[in-house]
Amino acid sequence: IEDLDPPRCQPGASEVIIEQLQSHGLVPDSISYQSQHLGRYQRALEQLITLPNVYYCDCTRKEIVSRGGTEQGYCLSRQHQIDPNDAAIRVRLETQPNWNDLVQGQQQNSQSSTELILKRRDGLHAYPLAVVVDDIDLGATHIVRGYDLIDVAAGQIELYKLLNAPVPAFLHIPVAANRFEQKLSKQNKAPALDANDAIHHLQLALTHLNQPRNDQLKSVSDMLEFAVEHWRRDLIPSTQSVPAPDHLSYQLE
Repeated sequence: IEDLDPPRCQPGASEVIIEQLQSHGLVPDSISYQSQHLGRYQRALEQLITLPNVYYCDCTRKEIVSRGGTEQGYCLSRQHQIDPNDAAIRVRLETQPNWNDLVQGQQQNSQSSTELILKRRDGLHAYPLAVVVDDIDLGATHIVRGYDLIDVAAGQIELYKLLNAPVPAFLHIPVAANRFEQKLSKQNKAPALDANDAIHHLQLALTHLNQPRNDQLKSVSDMLEFAVEHWRRDLIPSTQSVPAPDHLSYQLE
């Protein structure tokens, strides 16, 4: 459960997520909250802070936007001028020109370097660090997620290497989108999942991923067992998004 940013965490939201997963037959082996692992993130940060490409940054958001949306290593040459107690911690990574995604294929990285924030100026550990440390601690071998996160993969791959950890395989699936090609999400006002319609949702998910489905099955467990037995990674669409059914989308006013 990603709860690193307390002001943005709505009370009860994690419970709803867990209930929705369980109603769809997706029962976790265990549940971990990022807020319980701050010590682990800090130890990883202390490991990284000794590297020459990890640095303090006191740039404002406005200043970063003025440089094109990235800090561009501006603060690397002025570390002696920065108060570590009033600064973010960033890493500047030299990224590989290409890497392979298990569905999307060979990815061409247009930038020779990228920046990741490791700790925010307000003292909170940043998501790019936390998610990589989580994967390392879990021994994750494959990262399966939406296409909307594919651009951050190159930087994350380099961060695994800096932490002397094996790099997982990445697999990015097309996101479910409305008719305006916007990802179905709270931000885009998509409706929440109805736990009472789990079987239908699983059928839609299999269709979204272009997987075989058996609509004669009437239980969530049977559908998931069938899906596992007939899983075909080679059939997953190598596209950014796939339109969702209208009743799961919405219309702009």
